[in-house]
Amino acid sequence: MCGTRQPTFFPALVLSFIFPLVILFSLSGCVTQESASAKSTTDIQKQPAIWSVVLSISGGFAGLARNISIDSNGLLIINDLKLNKSIRNKLDNNELARLSELINNNKNQPSMAGIPFGSENCADCFQYKLSIRWQNGQQLAVLNDINLPQSPYKELLLVLRKLTSKYYK
Repeated sequence: MCGTRQPTFFPALVLSFIFPLVILFSLSGCVTQESASAKSTTDIQKQPAIWSVVLSISGGFAGLARNISIDSNGLLIINDLKLNKSIRNKLDNNELARLSELINNNKNQPSMAGIPFGSENCADCFQYKLSIRWQNGQQLAVLNDINLPQSPYKELLLVLRKLTSKYYK
């Protein structure tokens, strides 16, 4: 038995089990790198636009003086200048998505700065100053209850007022 060589199963084990595992793991590493690369490209394309919107509301019978500020992360700040009160909150995902859609839809609208048309005929009207900022620009609109219905910013302004009513208590 000393001179007889026992057959070993090691080469068979390597060829039938370990070698295919090494190949499998090396291929899965390539697939993971490719899908991670594709994912990062997709993530870059889907990055949301950075914006902020500020609406100042003043006037009315009670002499309201309030600012609402919202950024693209959903941070909401309401300042009541008359009562010296401030509220911070976070919009829910549906509210933020709707607001982002309206802001992006208004991106190409003209600025409407200056004295709102018809303000001399509306002593108790609300005055609205709307400012939308993006990374590379800004839009301004000065409106009131008389010219608001014809404004391209009407829907955005109404959503901002609803958010103010919801969060300011």
